[in-house]
Amino acid sequence: MKLGNLLVAQQNARQNILNTKKLQEVGKNSSGSKSAKRDPAKAKVGSATRPIGDSVGQFEESPVDFEEIQRSYYGESYIRRAIDNVSTLMFKSGYQFTGKKPEAVEYIKTRFRLIEEATGTPMDSIFTELGDNFVLFGNAEFIKVRGKDSQGGLNVDGYYGGDPIAGIFPASVVYTTIKRKDNGEIETIEIGDDSGSSAVDFEPEDVGMLTYRKPTGMVFGVPYFQNVLNDALILRQIENNVTRLIYRNLFPLTVYTVGSTTPGFEATNAELEEAMENIEKVPDDGVFVVSERHKLETVSSNSAMMDASAYLKYFRQRVFIGLGMSESTMGIGDSTNKSTADNQNSDLNDLVKDFQRRFQAQIQVALIDELLFEGGYDPVMNPEDSVNFEFVEIEQAAKMARENHSIQKYNNNGIDFDEYRAELGYESKEDMSKFAMNLKSKNNPQDNPSLDDNTEDGKGASSDSSKNVVDNKDKPENQHGKQDGPTKSQTKEQKNRNTVLTESRPMVNLSVLEEVNDDNEPIHSYWRIIRNDLKDRLKKKESFEQALGFSTELSRKSFSRKIYASTIKAYKDNLTSFSTTVLKESKSIDDYISRQSDKVTERLFNELSKRFNGIAEKEQPIEYVDAIFGTFEKRIERMSQNQKEEGKQIAKAMDLFETGQQFITVLHDENDCEKCEQHKKVFRTGEWWKEIPPYHPSCHCDIN
Repeated sequence: MKLGNLLVAQQNARQNILNTKKLQEVGKNSSGSKSAKRDPAKAKVGSATRPIGDSVGQFEESPVDFEEIQRSYYGESYIRRAIDNVSTLMFKSGYQFTGKKPEAVEYIKTRFRLIEEATGTPMDSIFTELGDNFVLFGNAEFIKVRGKDSQGGLNVDGYYGGDPIAGIFPASVVYTTIKRKDNGEIETIEIGDDSGSSAVDFEPEDVGMLTYRKPTGMVFGVPYFQNVLNDALILRQIENNVTRLIYRNLFPLTVYTVGSTTPGFEATNAELEEAMENIEKVPDDGVFVVSERHKLETVSSNSAMMDASAYLKYFRQRVFIGLGMSESTMGIGDSTNKSTADNQNSDLNDLVKDFQRRFQAQIQVALIDELLFEGGYDPVMNPEDSVNFEFVEIEQAAKMARENHSIQKYNNNGIDFDEYRAELGYESKEDMSKFAMNLKSKNNPQDNPSLDDNTEDGKGASSDSSKNVVDNKDKPENQHGKQDGPTKSQTKEQKNRNTVLTESRPMVNLSVLEEVNDDNEPIHSYWRIIRNDLKDRLKKKESFEQALGFSTELSRKSFSRKIYASTIKAYKDNLTSFSTTVLKESKSIDDYISRQSDKVTERLFNELSKRFNGIAEKEQPIEYVDAIFGTFEKRIERMSQNQKEEGKQIAKAMDLFETGQQFITVLHDENDCEKCEQHKKVFRTGEWWKEIPPYHPSCHCDIN
């Protein structure tokens, strides 16, 4: 390096030191941090990575069919088990917030407690849901809702110039499209729903996007098991063929020969008819006694039947390899020993740690750092302000081995004490007074002769230490401290709360493919809950448009699930046949009922919104809520009864077809309409269940 360049470098280094000192001397904010407020817009650097695809300036979807990914998760047991293994192990040991400044760590925890209070959802549930989406879709999104009213008196300012973060809500990547600029930067994020009728545009800073192994130039991540879907489909096809093979060859074929080929000894028609009558009369455990003109023999196809076990094993292994699972991890342990299982579990742990590493790095930037900036901390310029989101080690045995190795290096003078604590993940310690070796020597008279039990100092130190140890064993402390359970009055007060969505019944927007609790809440009762929620929001002085939007949007999906659950329950309760054909058709019927439930719900809620047109301008809009909701009560009851009747009739038709009946006859009542009269017979072809009554609410058609 030239002398002139060296002098310039030294001057720059000195100037950086001075700048750092100036930053640290900036006045303290309310959170106690020393940091300068920086403009994120000025600090941002434009992307130099060119986007892949020809949809720049337009809303683009992921090249991966996320709906297919979702169906495979709920429809394929191997994929479901693998994804659950990864996501469960990911959060098995929990997570923690660590930092050099205790006040910064406590500030982050306080912000999350305020978010929990505002949204009614524990942050642990939010992080877990994001982790599930991250593993399943390779993408996880959450919406940042902003506001100042729920900050609990903290002095916080929005990092992007607006209000600070007040709530976090996971969003579905299945219905997300993104518009990018020419340089690949995200311009707008559009999040919709499965109906396709409504979508909301968000600014990039209002949506946190976590992606797993995102290809360069693309905006969406790719699910790690995307290449397994074809193998899983082939495996399922082979299993279906084996099922048919077993059914075909399970019962042997018996050949009954009457007479012989010798001229004059041929069988007559009378003999053949008599033999057929004898076969029909004989019981299952009966025995034939016949003359020499009769011959019975069993024809078995065992020798000609193909052994498909090798094919099943091969394609099952292909699926497991693509999922990153071993047979022992998936519950198949007939060919593994303990050593092999440990090695295979180690591979799974490596996969989980890869998910953990990418998840915590992105949640750090997308959420934790922004919360710190809002509170006046600067984790970029002041590393001591940083608070880290970290997963707790899931391999405790491996962690203990590493720690023991560090102990050996320290004991053998390979590293000093500060390096030893750094390897364990702890900060350096100057005060050694609270270490066990010093506490023993101070509190135990045998270790420290200068302290006597009869002296005030000796007695105080010994008794206080013993008291703390005993008290901690009887009533242990954890990270939540010592807390008492709720009193009887508190419990009674909680039970007497009004039943609304925003308090004792928080709503969660779940997928229709997820398992539902069949019918714990009748549909008409749930309709009243929606009404109560709207009234409660209006009492809290929310605007009518906002209150109606929240109440209906939060409950729309759940209401559809109630209708779906009611129909499916009626179908399952009345179905008595469970052949392979029935099971195959039941999956299609399930999808059909789900779609119909969504359509019925969409029509209902659209009509409800129309009824409320113009109510917002009224002085007391809350007075109209009961009346408008009441006009739908009878319709809700008829809808509920109609859906139950539909599930019952489809099950009845399925059983009739399974008995060998070629078609179903539709029985009409004399009061049925012209639409009903169009249906006469239903054959088992195509989506035949769409032709089964009832055809409309209050339909009295039956089948036979």
